[in-house]
Amino acid sequence: MKPIDEMGTCADRPDRDQIFEASTSHQAILRLPAVINLTGLSRSSLYAMTNRGDFPHSVKLGIRSVGWLRTDIEKWIEGRIRLSHGYSQGGRS
Repeated sequence: MKPIDEMGTCADRPDRDQIFEASTSHQAILRLPAVINLTGLSRSSLYAMTNRGDFPHSVKLGIRSVGWLRTDIEKWIEGRIRLSHGYSQGGRS
């Protein structure tokens, strides 16, 4: 896997199509390639998990484009880390 910078882009090749900075709230919207890089999940897994309610919903950007709020993805990742380490059960055993 390629190294990821703090914005969720490949550190060796920033891609302006992966991240869109919304000017109204300074909230970053991540495009699909950045979400895949950050989570390690495949496209089909992301959409299946979204349909089950296990992954944040996307934000519609246009007729054929969507993105995800960076804060939603970061919270999801943090939750997965807590879950895998047993923190959601009141601490580690």
